[in-house]
Amino acid sequence: MAKSIEEHAEAIEAAIWAARADGFEMTDDDGEIIWRAELWEIRDGVITDDFRNLHMPTISLERF
Repeated sequence: MAKSIEEHAEAIEAAIWAARADGFEMTDDDGEIIWRAELWEIRDGVITDDFRNLHMPTISLERF
């Protein structure tokens, strides 16, 4: 059975936080730290109204 959006959001958050703990940060194409992200459900090729905010790590000041 497919996982729920909550289960996927938790797994993505866990991976992001684990990478952060190992000294990695997610950035966009301009090198800016990604501080906010959303996970949207797509059903039959259409984005639904169901989404979850992902809890991202705090911005690292060591970079600056």
